[in-house]
Amino acid sequence: MPPIDASMRTADELAVETRAREWDAAVSVLAHMDPDSAQKIPRNNYYRLERAVEVVSSTGKPMHVFNDARQKPNYDLRCFFLYPR
Repeated sequence: MPPIDASMRTADELAVETRAREWDAAVSVLAHMDPDSAQKIPRNNYYRLERAVEVVSSTGKPMHVFNDARQKPNYDLRCFFLYPR
């Protein structure tokens, strides 16, 4: 995830809506910017909603762009145990 400017956290009106527990208003704002993220965030998970609004409003890119950028490691892990007799 990209870092977010600290001044945006305090000045952003969307974050204030989220903190004020105006869930439906914040979800509708996010739905206009990133409908996929708005549907995936569980009800009453204010932290994820606020973070999604911050990322989308500051970068202009939907959340799935950053989630898809994380790739699974490309290695095979095998574990062996040795037991003494």
